[in-house]
Amino acid sequence: MKEPKSHNWPISSIISEIGTIEHCGRLRSKTTIDPDKMRILGSYVWMMVLDGKAFYKSEGGDTMPLSLGDCILFGPDERHAYGSADGKTWEQIYIVFSGPIFDALWKSPTFRHSLRPVAGVLRA
Repeated sequence: MKEPKSHNWPISSIISEIGTIEHCGRLRSKTTIDPDKMRILGSYVWMMVLDGKAFYKSEGGDTMPLSLGDCILFGPDERHAYGSADGKTWEQIYIVFSGPIFDALWKSPTFRHSLRPVAGVLRA
């Protein structure tokens, strides 16, 4: 069986009054962001694991395992790393976005208090 290829969904940025979808796609790879060299993207990111085992780590946080259906939402100034947990291929879909409505939500104590770094949505 052929492995699905990674690809970005062909969109130009979608811009509205409330915000912008900057980039989105599906990625299948063995790539890992080194937890000792965390990155900052400067935008919000929502990511969901479609296959494989992965990990997520934010600055000052524990390393959390990720598997099918786990989602991560992180903010524009959040140092983070994620990738393959076992050196094998894993698959994700992701959306990179920004805008004033998202900034307001992110800064809201009620919204932030209700967030968990990793949420499982496809688990039985």
